Amino acid sequence: MPGFDRPVQVKAYQGDITDRHGYRMVHGRWLGGPGEAVVGDPFLKTGGKKIGDTVVVTADGRKAALRIVGTALVDGGDTVITDWASLTSLTGPEKPAPPESSGPRPGMVTSLLEVTLTPGTSPETYVAALKADGIRAMPAAEGIESGQVILLGLLTLLTLGLTTVAGLGVFNTVILNTKDRARDFGVLKSLGATPRQVLTVVLASMAVLGLVGGLIGLPLGLAAHHVVMPAMADTGGLVLPYGLLEIFPWPLMLLSVLAGIAIALLGALIPAGRASRIKTAAALRSE
Repeated sequence: MPGFDRPVQVKAYQGDITDRHGYRMVHGRWLGGPGEAVVGDPFLKTGGKKIGDTVVVTADGRKAALRIVGTALVDGGDTVITDWASLTSLTGPEKPAPPESSGPRPGMVTSLLEVTLTPGTSPETYVAALKADGIRAMPAAEGIESGQVILLGLLTLLTLGLTTVAGLGVFNTVILNTKDRARDFGVLKSLGATPRQVLTVVLASMAVLGLVGGLIGLPLGLAAHHVVMPAMADTGGLVLPYGLLEIFPWPLMLLSVLAGIAIALLGALIPAGRASRIKTAAALRSE
């Protein structure tokens, strides 16, 4: 393809593919028929193109003109998605596939087919049947890849670390707070308050602080997320589609606020217990 110093991958599908393959539109619209193409935003930047421009795909001396009608999150920055009928001008005499052990040779155009199986069909059985006929085939990757496992592990460790730091911060705050209010606890006990009631007073005050912290931290975290994620995607030349940043529904976000209360209560539990066991005479003598 003119303007690219490396081969461009072209994916041509039959029928409506938006639901089956999960492509997320960013700008423009989806394919409306032959002669149209959907690309990734990195493709536009690399080729100096924009939506509405026409690109020419060349394969073995044959050409096909495609008009860009939209951008989407695609596999690879140089991928072009089009209708199957758009590539009729590129079709030529069939060539035998290279042996199983050999890979694509430099300058050779290779073709891959994606097959959508009917519900209930075993991918492993289907692949085995194709291989029995001498066709190279492999099932689509399912589940979480190793790289994703590492990323999720790092995010989990980061979350646990932040939770621990928050709990220790509450722990330190409650210790200082209970020391400053030791005389108040002594007064409460002299008026007949039980250790359980003193414990409830301390925990309730920390729960309020946890609620306030959650209500303040949630919008700040969402704002930071909506700034950091697009910036990270921009380093790879990607533009995130609408809705991709909305990773949590509102009910789950409310649970995040409740998590702030839970962290505050856990951090305050030990100091609050110590405050509830303080002797009345010692508390009244404290300054």
